[in-house]
Amino acid sequence: SFKSADSLFKNCDALMIVSPFLTESTVLNILQGTERKCLITRETSVTKGIYDAFNHNSDDGIWVVDPVFSSNDALEDNESYGFADRDIHAKVYYTEKDGKHKLYIGSLNASYNAFNNNVEFLLELSYKSYHSSYWSVKNDFIPEKESPFLKMLSFNEKASDNDAGEVDFREEIYSIT
Repeated sequence: SFKSADSLFKNCDALMIVSPFLTESTVLNILQGTERKCLITRETSVTKGIYDAFNHNSDDGIWVVDPVFSSNDALEDNESYGFADRDIHAKVYYTEKDGKHKLYIGSLNASYNAFNNNVEFLLELSYKSYHSSYWSVKNDFIPEKESPFLKMLSFNEKASDNDAGEVDFREEIYSIT
């Protein structure tokens, strides 16, 4: 049966979101009633409101791509030069709600357009509660050692580097998805 996407994620016992593009109102809406929550995203997608919605004094919180993994220097080996421009593309949601554990994989970003305007796809996988848990899934995505993600420990407003009036079109495009 069809359910609205936001109803799948509201009022969860636990929720993990992996999404490169975010809209603050959408994220705050789906976080309603959820205590344990984790977000993996691009640092440029996090707003002050999204940052403040997470409990940063626990193992919950927001993780972003470690700059080492997005540095162009990462593949330099004195013989060749490559781009290690790694970024998040996956869209994954893990929920624990009403005693059920589910993993959703698909094209749905945690953005207004994805939830309200676009045609999106989600595959729902159900798990027995003893085969998965919020902590095991979170630890699979964010291992303690050699993780490609860093926990976001503070929110800093991004100051504009281009006083000459140059436009970063990549940032402009990301902001409208």
